[in-house]
Amino acid sequence: MEKDKEDAIAKLKEEHRHELAELESRLKVEKDREVSAAIAETESEALGRLTKVKIDNDNEVSKYKSAVAKEQESTEEVRLRLEQETHARVIAEDSSKTSRRSSSISSTLYRATRIVATTQNT
Repeated sequence: MEKDKEDAIAKLKEEHRHELAELESRLKVEKDREVSAAIAETESEALGRLTKVKIDNDNEVSKYKSAVAKEQESTEEVRLRLEQETHARVIAEDSSKTSRRSSSISSTLYRATRIVATTQNT
């Protein structure tokens, strides 16, 4: 009886071998499609995440560049202000020296004039 069952199964397999092979082929094709679709979806999600990371990174770089530009602008303003203050101080010192020289010259001229006047009167 066991032998008969095995023979019947073998006969059925033989009769339906072509249909089984066709079904297996279809299953393989369907499985390949599903795998391809899953890979495409995974790649798409990964690309989306990478794009978001790139955008976030670009935004951070833009913020950094903006901060650097503002800092450079501020530094330039300070440099210009220091140059102006230094220039004003140098001019003030020169003016002070010139004023003292002028005062000294005026004083010397006054004394010379008095000496000349005194000498002419005697």
